[in-house]
Amino acid sequence: MLLLSASNKSAPSQADYRKTGKDKEKSLFCRLFCRKFVTNWLTCSPFSNKDTLASVMKKSIPLLLLLSSAFPSYAASSWTDFRFGDSSFVGVDYMFSSVKLSGEDAKPKLAGLKAGFSLYEQISLEADYIQGTSTDEVVGLEFDVEDSKGLYLLFKSGDDTSFGVDVTLGYASTKLTVTGDENDYRSSEEYNGFSWGISFYDSFPAYKNLQMKLGYKSLYDDNNIKIDGFTLGFNYYF
Repeated sequence: MLLLSASNKSAPSQADYRKTGKDKEKSLFCRLFCRKFVTNWLTCSPFSNKDTLASVMKKSIPLLLLLSSAFPSYAASSWTDFRFGDSSFVGVDYMFSSVKLSGEDAKPKLAGLKAGFSLYEQISLEADYIQGTSTDEVVGLEFDVEDSKGLYLLFKSGDDTSFGVDVTLGYASTKLTVTGDENDYRSSEEYNGFSWGISFYDSFPAYKNLQMKLGYKSLYDDNNIKIDGFTLGFNYYF
């Protein structure tokens, strides 16, 4: 009688079998969805070019290693633990930029606005718009970063009211104009491609929703030109 009771207690029930089957279906659906999404995105996006994709992957590997070491792992979380984020934010940034082109290094200044909302507890979607506030002249050429528009995924190591580090990975379109006195030279180009940044942030004790950020952002990086700089800004969370 005791053996029979123990056997009945340890045997899985029909409800357990149904739950396991549903979990497998969810896992299979998730894998198929992610595979289809990534395939379509790589085919339709600017990264469909093999050289561009290889360059992006080369630059992304150190950032992905940073993400894996700095951020908590959710691999052990079950499907039911997934929760959407419930916060949004707006912010301002001032950028001390550097434009390296054909051996010259100009340093125009930029300022911009950003806004975003959380997709998950520590993952947000962020849109940036930066506009040039001053130009810089080098060897008779005036460099002007007219504006830059970007869309990023933002990964945070902490919550919105504590010290932490965040990494942004995304895509930006940056317009650079170079003018010169000689023969009224003027060149204006739009540089589109992979963009990333890293920032340290902390909130104020008396204003928990207000956050100060100090960081670095790369707007564009290719063999012949690099547009990047250090940023100082503030975010306000709702």
